[in-house]
Amino acid sequence: MVSFYTLSSSIRALFSCWVLVLTLFGILDTIYALFLKRYKTTILGFFLVFVSIFFRKVLLDHALERERIILEIPRISAHFMNLPWIWWLITCILMTFVSGMFFYQNVLYDKTYITPATIKYFMDHLPDGICYWRNSGQIVLSNSTMERLCVSLTNQPLLNGNIFFEAIIKDIFLLEDRVWKFSYRELSLQNESLYELIASDITEEYLKTKELEKETEKLYILNKKLQEYHLEIEESVRKQEILQAKINIHDEMNRLMLLTVLMECKDFESTRPVFSLWKKNALVLCRESEKEKLFKDEIELFSKQMNVRLVWKNKIPEYLSKAQKELFYSALWEAVINAVKHAKAKTMTIAIEEKEEEICCVFENDGNVPLGKISFTGGLYNLSILANEQGATLQVESQDSFLLKLTFPKIVPSGTL
Repeated sequence: MVSFYTLSSSIRALFSCWVLVLTLFGILDTIYALFLKRYKTTILGFFLVFVSIFFRKVLLDHALERERIILEIPRISAHFMNLPWIWWLITCILMTFVSGMFFYQNVLYDKTYITPATIKYFMDHLPDGICYWRNSGQIVLSNSTMERLCVSLTNQPLLNGNIFFEAIIKDIFLLEDRVWKFSYRELSLQNESLYELIASDITEEYLKTKELEKETEKLYILNKKLQEYHLEIEESVRKQEILQAKINIHDEMNRLMLLTVLMECKDFESTRPVFSLWKKNALVLCRESEKEKLFKDEIELFSKQMNVRLVWKNKIPEYLSKAQKELFYSALWEAVINAVKHAKAKTMTIAIEEKEEEICCVFENDGNVPLGKISFTGGLYNLSILANEQGATLQVESQDSFLLKLTFPKIVPSGTL
């Protein structure tokens, strides 16, 4: 049988190219297997590369001998050159088949099993940014989204996790016309400390939150207008009731005037019921029209009797509702009683402070300051219940002096200011 050595130079050159391709293909298969972490099958790749390089060395020795660069080739190279050419052909075909199957198995494994390439592929297709790094700043894992955000934020590629983290001075950023929220945590993996940074796309949630805030603001304005409208209705109903009461009293007065004109004044006992009705109607009319003034006068009269001087620093706002004014005078009444009963006070100061969203009424006396915690009992407890029903708050402070604070939500009816 014809030995490989006796073949023509062109055929040997063809075999040389074939072996070179097998060598390159074997190196590619080996690197691919290492990338897929198929360490056991990598041995086959190294074997194919070794055999290919050996055949390449045999052919190179023969070429150097023919060119008389070396005088004698190694014995093992001479032995393989004297083998029948069919063995070379079979060996090359077998190596080509094994190398092809090796590459096919790598591709099949890459598409079937979870590999680093698979993890990287799916991480790059995530809408959120992901980055893990070590204490030194070395990046362990990151996806294309985070790398893109790093360039947008720092104008530098993502090479050091610590530097990138220092550039994130707040939780929410507007990058690439999207709103991103960054979250950070420390974790441990195989006894090694790692740092995790997640960038979540919250553009839709952010826009919906802004819309919700606008709707809440509109609802607040609408609610405020409804409250004003409710106060106007309440005031209108109260005035209507007062007006109706006055009409009734006016009609009753006309009837009494006629009875008075027509009655006989000889018998005093017969006139007593008529004069009693006169007195009753007059009192009702005066109380309905001057109820607030009477309440204030009663408190001032009681204060004078108890030797407590009332000092008014401000006037009561006219736009306070009837219920609010009644609550104010109830608080003043309770403050005066407590000042006389418990503090032995001589002066009660009433201050009303109007703020942007509330009205704060402070009742301060110059008497003895109570010791310990003050509990809401008796009149203060009932007063706190009335305040809660109107959305107001009742507080007490005892430092240099005793203060009773009543705070109303400020609701000004339209056209008042």
